Amino acid sequence: MLRHLIGLLAGLAVAPLLWIGVAWSAGEIDGALADGGGSIAAPVVTTAMGVLMIIGLLCGFFAGARISPLTSFVPGALLLTLCLWPVVDRASLDAVLPTGIDPGSVFHPVGPALMAALPIGTLLLVSSVIPSRWSRAPRPYAPPLPDAAPYTAEAPGGAPPADAGARRSGSYRGDPDPERTTTPFQRDPGGGWEPVPPAPDGDTAEFQRRGPR
Repeated sequence: MLRHLIGLLAGLAVAPLLWIGVAWSAGEIDGALADGGGSIAAPVVTTAMGVLMIIGLLCGFFAGARISPLTSFVPGALLLTLCLWPVVDRASLDAVLPTGIDPGSVFHPVGPALMAALPIGTLLLVSSVIPSRWSRAPRPYAPPLPDAAPYTAEAPGGAPPADAGARRSGSYRGDPDPERTTTPFQRDPGGGWEPVPPAPDGDTAEFQRRGPR
């Protein structure tokens, strides 16, 4: 819930910045192209192109990052609303816009910003409604650690391993628990497994192979 609240606040803060950046950049580039492209290399125009590239990078991050989808939903919905409102009811749009934003301003929805804001808003809105973005990222699986090091197979010919005595005494370095919390085993040349009399302190039980093979 907290990440969605942060995403909502971030989306509300980003939306006007996106519109201002897109509107100003599109206005500068549109003016340079209107005079035949002679001023396309002017510093202000190249700056406007750089601003549009940065906006593209930010929108790509908002659309694909594992953050709250509200970060992209809110600005996408607001940009699409500004772009489509004139199509639905132009008079009501002009009535609610501030008096300083006249139809000839670059910040007016029916201006040069329309061509750039429309695809950007669509990208942000569509990317935010993907169901997987509304779920948390799964935690990586960590397999449980073994209680003790596994025993190796007996030596050829049925003889017990060379380190069997070390395993029974707890001095085997592969045994991570010197207090012998696991039950040790011992093979003998005879056959199956059978318990060995417990240690004097009685805290563990040992086993050995019983009977001939």
